[in-house]
Amino acid sequence: MLALLLPMQSLMAVPLPQLPAAVMDAAPEQTIPVFSLGNLDVSPVFLDGSMVGLVHSRKSQARSLGLAEADTATNSRVRSFLISSRLRKYLSAIELYVQTVLRPRGVTDLATQQQAIEDQLRLTFVTDAGTPYISIAFPADSKPEPLYTFQDADLLAIRFAPSDRDAMGLRALNTARQTLVGAWLDRQRPALLKGVLRATAILAALIVLTLITRRIRSVLKRRLLLVQTPRSAESRAEPSKLESQSPALPGLNHQLEASALQLQKALLLWSVVLAWVLGIASVANQFFFSRPLRNWILGVSVRGSTSSTLLDGWPPIDWALSFGQQATLGFPLLVFLLLASTFLLLRVAGVAVDYGIRRWAAEHTDQRIQSRAPIIRVTLKGWIRVGVILLLASIIVSRLHGWGAFSQPLTILFGFLSLALSLASQNLIRDLINGLLILWEDQYVVGDVISIDDYIGMVEAIHLRITQLRNLDGELISIPNGQIGAVRNLSSSWSRVNFAIDLNYACDIDRSIEVITAVAAELFEAESWRPLILEPPVLLGVDELSHKGFTVRLLIKTQPLMQWDVAREYRRRLKRALDEAGLDIGTPRLELRQEQRL
Repeated sequence: MLALLLPMQSLMAVPLPQLPAAVMDAAPEQTIPVFSLGNLDVSPVFLDGSMVGLVHSRKSQARSLGLAEADTATNSRVRSFLISSRLRKYLSAIELYVQTVLRPRGVTDLATQQQAIEDQLRLTFVTDAGTPYISIAFPADSKPEPLYTFQDADLLAIRFAPSDRDAMGLRALNTARQTLVGAWLDRQRPALLKGVLRATAILAALIVLTLITRRIRSVLKRRLLLVQTPRSAESRAEPSKLESQSPALPGLNHQLEASALQLQKALLLWSVVLAWVLGIASVANQFFFSRPLRNWILGVSVRGSTSSTLLDGWPPIDWALSFGQQATLGFPLLVFLLLASTFLLLRVAGVAVDYGIRRWAAEHTDQRIQSRAPIIRVTLKGWIRVGVILLLASIIVSRLHGWGAFSQPLTILFGFLSLALSLASQNLIRDLINGLLILWEDQYVVGDVISIDDYIGMVEAIHLRITQLRNLDGELISIPNGQIGAVRNLSSSWSRVNFAIDLNYACDIDRSIEVITAVAAELFEAESWRPLILEPPVLLGVDELSHKGFTVRLLIKTQPLMQWDVAREYRRRLKRALDEAGLDIGTPRLELRQEQRL
């Protein structure tokens, strides 16, 4: 094809006398990329979508051409456009010569036509007024015209070839000839039929790959449904393993397996999409008229190319290796990378979070940690999702800014909007950070009974921004995490019955303490209540003497959230025992005295 093409160093910055004014007045194509290499700007020269050479210009030449500083790269782009226009002109002349001269004379053999074209194509290295340039004429008896000239910037860009204008001119003559003849051959029936066969094979391979991937994804989908069904998932686990695991571990295992299956499905899906993107680009590369589509899909690369050698690199790889300095990425491929990297990053992060949470929960037997694990898992995934979306948005805005989509007034407007949004979202950010700290510090989890300011209730849900409580009246209370200060947790790890009873002064104090202690011991030994009471009750003794009587205080340590049930049962039993012992509850006393006045 055009592997050795044009190390051509382009038309001169000022028009030569032979160059028609109409060509010089043509506006350069904005699709021609410009790369910055030191103090030089580099633009590739295209013919039929194939890169056939590089042109250079000094960045300082913008001032001499009367261009603005922002248009420093225009000079190399103009030169590239002019050379491409002149090559297309003479390629059309070659096609016209074959149709109007060779075929009427009976010259139909492709090799004979190619030889006649090469004989009629006259390329000459000329120096005019100290300016070397390449002239071209077709047919040979027509008036020659300049094709391109050499500038000092072209010589400075050479790294491995000798910086000699004569040597560059000789190489340019050969490659320019190969460029035009090769482009003409690409338009002939044999090349087109060969391209059709290759394109058919590529499309067939893509279809087969799609069908195979679809079959694999359907198998993974069935496995995912089985994993997400609790009964099926539990039936696959061995009973011995279930007994040794904590209650939260089976659910975490199922979630990890489901995340891994979802990651596999996503990898297969985006692999097929990538295969189709690259396949369409490969099909477009088989025909001369569709090669520009290939550049639009994949991009353009000048990495490693010099004036003497053009490397047929792969733009996506060169773009990554040069950090976007010596290659461009096609728009469809850029969109694919943004979408695929976003979705795959979320899937990979989901698997990592599920694996980390499962391992963390397996290393701890504390029930509190087992309860926190699912909530922390959801919270971390939410934070990662927000971070990935913000990163994607910043990349999109950066690319749009690089393409010049934002004018200066629009950029200023977006700056003010960003400032206003950041100020308005301070409370939201505080809520999110405080919500993460609540989980990390184990202040409370779902199912705990807590007291926040004047609100008391059971924690029903913990979100990134709010905590929701349900009180005894059934009211759902939503509290922003940023407004949560001191928290009283009534059910963290264990609970306690703080029982105090006032007895009448007429009661025997020792007998009263004996009854209270006996009832507490009886409750502790009861078969139905023993699992709920963690330790034997502790009698603190006479805690207070007041007008109501004397106060006896007793402490009972219970399972979390069981203190109210245990206290209710203890009160019931104690009331019956006090009645049987003839002990009275303390009654407030009010003494009235009448003073006699004289």
